[in-house]
Amino acid sequence: MCKPEIRLHPRLTKPQKEAILSKSPFILLTGVAGTGKTYCAIARGLQLIRDGIVDKIIIVRSAVAVRSIGFLPGDDAEKADPYAAPYVDLIKDISPKTPYKMLESKKVVEFHLTSFLRGMTYDDAVIIVDEFQNMSEHELQTVATRVGHNTQLIVCGDSDQTDLHGAEAQGHKHVINVFRHMPEFHTVTFGVNDIVRSPFVKSYYKTKAKLLAPAPVAKPWKAPTFSGLDDTISSNEVSQTARCIPTAEETADEETWDADQPAT
Repeated sequence: MCKPEIRLHPRLTKPQKEAILSKSPFILLTGVAGTGKTYCAIARGLQLIRDGIVDKIIIVRSAVAVRSIGFLPGDDAEKADPYAAPYVDLIKDISPKTPYKMLESKKVVEFHLTSFLRGMTYDDAVIIVDEFQNMSEHELQTVATRVGHNTQLIVCGDSDQTDLHGAEAQGHKHVINVFRHMPEFHTVTFGVNDIVRSPFVKSYYKTKAKLLAPAPVAKPWKAPTFSGLDDTISSNEVSQTARCIPTAEETADEETWDADQPAT
């Protein structure tokens, strides 16, 4: 059994630790770019291998615009190589003393595009679905239904980063909504403060949020209140106050008298 030595980043944020150390076998990781969602998924997968809980890691993503990639040169593995490169680098970063080629040759780590999953069942494995926002509803559902006995599932992505268009860009949301409502799933959401890619990316998202924030709504004007004064007025005070207010007849008489006076 392969037991990779794992070296995690020393300054993980709370959501990143939660994602890696979750006790749930089914995890949904969502949030903005650069927050380490894929890093956490790979780290968790390697830990499951090290602890003997599963036998292999299956990394799955969509080829987006070239889902039907038969026209690309090479065999299936060669066609998938450009998409697998980021995960190779992550595995080398998390487990630098474990040669990736060894993991690959022993089938401990496998990379697949969604085009080749039909009819497959994965037992004793952890399936990592990356960039779920670039999968159609059918693709994401196909991956979810590949889960066999003693298999865990980690789903990563951000709906705002989809490369799809029109109705197809909305399809994955139906499956993700199902995941969110399944009692088996543990959802971890990453925010701007979890961005680790670079200070520039964090600054970009913070500035964007400020610019998109709605203008503050002015509060309606309220008449001032006078505290400390006795609000209780006696009937005599009311009577005295009323006497100071002219009646309609008095006002009419005053206006008539003024009109009758000769000009001076």
